[in-house]
Amino acid sequence: NASQAAMAYAKLHNRLGCCIATSGPGAAHLLSGLVDADQDRVPMICITGLKDVGSVRHADFQDVDQASIFRMAGLAISETVSHISQLIPLLRNALYTAISNNRCVHLAIPVDIQGQLVTVPKLLNFRPENVSRKVLERAGEEEIGGLATAILKERMKSQHMVIFCGWRAAAEGLGNAIEDMAEFLDVPVITSFDGKGVVGEGNGFSFGVAGIYGFVGGGKSQSVLENCDVVIAICLPDMSKALSDKKDMQVRKLIQIETDLMKGDTSRYIARHTFESNDLAVSLPK
Repeated sequence: NASQAAMAYAKLHNRLGCCIATSGPGAAHLLSGLVDADQDRVPMICITGLKDVGSVRHADFQDVDQASIFRMAGLAISETVSHISQLIPLLRNALYTAISNNRCVHLAIPVDIQGQLVTVPKLLNFRPENVSRKVLERAGEEEIGGLATAILKERMKSQHMVIFCGWRAAAEGLGNAIEDMAEFLDVPVITSFDGKGVVGEGNGFSFGVAGIYGFVGGGKSQSVLENCDVVIAICLPDMSKALSDKKDMQVRKLIQIETDLMKGDTSRYIARHTFESNDLAVSLPK
């Protein structure tokens, strides 16, 4: 559907995705794609229609509280524009959150507000390049050395280590560096479903895909996860299947490598070492 297409566009082009739908069933059909985008930390905005403000909540035709549904599903922002004066501030906040935090956001705009005129402030600019993002420094030699030391220490103690990659590892162009790391450490590589292809399937260290539709994949990847005790997570937004048992309790050690640490990553799971750089394509090969 439109939300899944927008999510794919955002992933493939590494920029903001957008989808639009009508109220009622049109909005409801977007839910799975919106949740998927938010969990994968894809910058995306969804705009849906809504009945006119005066008939919301007391008339049955396509009267769906979209904002509450999407908010309960976990979207960073999901709001209903109830007055024309709210449109620009809410849109500004939604775009800022989507672009700066890599989240999926939603606005529902009633049909009577859609037909009104709005004056855009002169100091307001929606272009993504003008929205502030978290500023990250390139990793220095000390940080790179610390990561290498942490990995080697865990490798010496562990008999079963695995590299687990998400789709952003491909977007950052890390495939060759990951293959070299796997060969040097002599450990397998598995990917999330949307990260498939980060490492070539013909590579001897590639053990397939895990986490398909929320469940661990079959075959080699399942065996690797069940037996490993240390996970090197590279650009992996959802680490629950990589680190946790069936009760969602962490049972494996984590070494986390990221371009942008998301809220919750470091509070939900304990990492033995965390490495963050805005240029992994340079620092990871080192």
